[in-house]
Amino acid sequence: MSGNAYPAALRRVIVGLSRWPGVGEKTASRLAMHLLRAPESEVLELANALMELKEKIRLLPALLRVCGPGALPLCNDPARSQGQIMVVAEPGDLLAIEKIGWFKASTTSWEG
Repeated sequence: MSGNAYPAALRRVIVGLSRWPGVGEKTASRLAMHLLRAPESEVLELANALMELKEKIRLLPALLRVCGPGALPLCNDPARSQGQIMVVAEPGDLLAIEKIGWFKASTTSWEG
C-alpha cells in the first residue's frame, strides 16, 4: 500500500480486504472507507456473520461440498441419489449449479 496516509487500523483493514480474490488495493480502500462510514451495527453484523461462517460452516476437502448445521439442504437431503457424483473445481461451482438446478442427481445420468 502506498504511503502511510491512512491510520494503522484502516491500513490493516485495507490490507486484509485486498487479500480477497478479485479485490485490489483500490477496491479494498473503497470497501474499508464504506465500513468506516457505515453504522456500527452494520459493521458488527458483517463481523458476526464472518465469525459464524468460520465457526459453523466447513468445507469437506474430499467432496468440495459446503456443509454445516443448516448450511445447505442438499447436504442431508434423503431424496438425493447416493449413486451419482458430481465433480466440481470449487465449492462455489457446486453452489451455482445447485442454484440453477442444472444437475439433478436423483434423475440425471451423466454417463459419457
